[in-house]
This record gives sequence, structure tokens and C-alpha cells, in this order.
Amino acid sequence: MCIRDSRYAELTDEQARETASGIWGSINEPNLVENVEPTRNRATLVLSKGADHAVRTIELRQVRYRYPGVDPSDTFEVGPIDCDLRPGEVVFIIGENGGGKSTFAGRLAGLVDATVVHTDDIAWHHHPIDWADLLVAGVLDPFRRGDPVVFRPPAWVARDRPGAIEVPAGRCLVVEGVGASRAELAAHADLVVWVQSDPTEARGRGLARDVVLGRSPDQVEAFWDEWARSEDPFIAADRPWTRARLIVNGTPPQRDPSDTDVTWVADGPLD
Repeated sequence: MCIRDSRYAELTDEQARETASGIWGSINEPNLVENVEPTRNRATLVLSKGADHAVRTIELRQVRYRYPGVDPSDTFEVGPIDCDLRPGEVVFIIGENGGGKSTFAGRLAGLVDATVVHTDDIAWHHHPIDWADLLVAGVLDPFRRGDPVVFRPPAWVARDRPGAIEVPAGRCLVVEGVGASRAELAAHADLVVWVQSDPTEARGRGLARDVVLGRSPDQVEAFWDEWARSEDPFIAADRPWTRARLIVNGTPPQRDPSDTDVTWVADGPLD
């Protein structure tokens, strides 16, 4: 059943706008000012939306969490964590291969309407580690100028790979990859996140992922061994976790099936 209120049905557009403004001024705005706004200082998570209702800013304020253990006495607490993330800022998500960087990057980007750039796409048929100059010139510099990014790395052009790395202007940029926050790139980041993971579990997860993508198990093992010969000494020398503002557990204990959508976060850096 539809009830039509005759007081509003015949209003002109101008009268409707005036009426709506009056309702807002007499009911909604006082409620926000008197009841809602005073609670902001007590909030641990503040999401600010734009005119299109997309989340533009994330603010973490004095966030604490106590993680339960199997035994009631086996618990630990992290925090307090304070962190802001705003449009035009750059987040580097780093960690070992297979450790959960892409998963966390996708969750973060979905929350703040950010664009994710994978350093694997920068390094593609170029070099597994030495690609920092391409990232800076092709992505970070134009993004910081406020320009939209449309970048085709040299190997893409040489090998006729279709498409481009694209980042709209004015959004948050998330750069995900093993070497994203190396010492020479750290100054470009507003926030660095290290994804800590169990090496054995991360490798097993990564091997299974790459087999699903169409490679044989032998090919995958050979690729990972070759990659490790570049990655392991680089990470050991660079120690990127020492520059991380937040630490994410990429291989957390899962005691319940619903834990798959839970992100375990702690304050950084790690020593």
C-alpha cells in the first residue's frame, strides 16, 4: 500500500528544495550537531565520504585490539594505532612473495576507493628487483603532480603487451610488491605497510596459486627458486620492515572459517 502525502505531492521543484532544506535545518542538522558530532572524539575509526558517497579518508584513532589465544591466558594486545589515509597519498604494501600483499592491497583499495599498482607489472620482462626508476618516472612522479597516470613500461612496448598501468588523478594510490618500499623509494610513501608471513606457508600458497594460473608444478618450483635468489638477499640487505608504520599478519592463525575476512594489524615498525 502506498500512502501519498498531499502536503508534498503538488510542490514545485523550488518549493520541494525549500521544504527539504527546512526539514534538514530543523531536524537533521541539530541532531548531527548535538548528538552525533560530539561522539567523533570517541571514535576509533572515522570514514569521511565525498559527494559521491565513496570513502575518501580513513582515520584510525587509538585503535587497540586483544587477540584471543587457544588458551585464555594466551592473548596479546596491539595498539594504540593512529593512522590517516587521504586522497592523493601513496601507500606501499611490502612483504615476501606469497605473503598476502595482494590480498591486503585489494581489501584496502576496496575500502578507500584506491587504485592498486603491482610492482610485478613494472618489473615484467625488465628485472625482478631493479625497476625503481620506472616506478618513479612512470607512476609516482605524475601521480604526485596530480596528473592521471597512463604508463606503458618499456618491456610492454617491446613485447606488444596490451593495455597500460592506469591511475586516476585525485585518488589514493596503493603500490604493492616485494621491493616497493626499498630505501631509495621510501621518501615517496605516506604510509608503509609490512605484511609479515610464515615463509613456508607463504611459499606453499604461492606455488598453489601459480599452478592454478596454468604452469606445471616443476615450472612453478623453478620460477620460485630463481625468484628467491634475487628476493632473499635483497630483503635481507634492505630490511624494509624497519620503515613500516603498520604490520599486517599475512598468515594469521585461523580458528574459525569466518576468519578469512579478518585482517590482523599491529603498530610498526619491526626491529
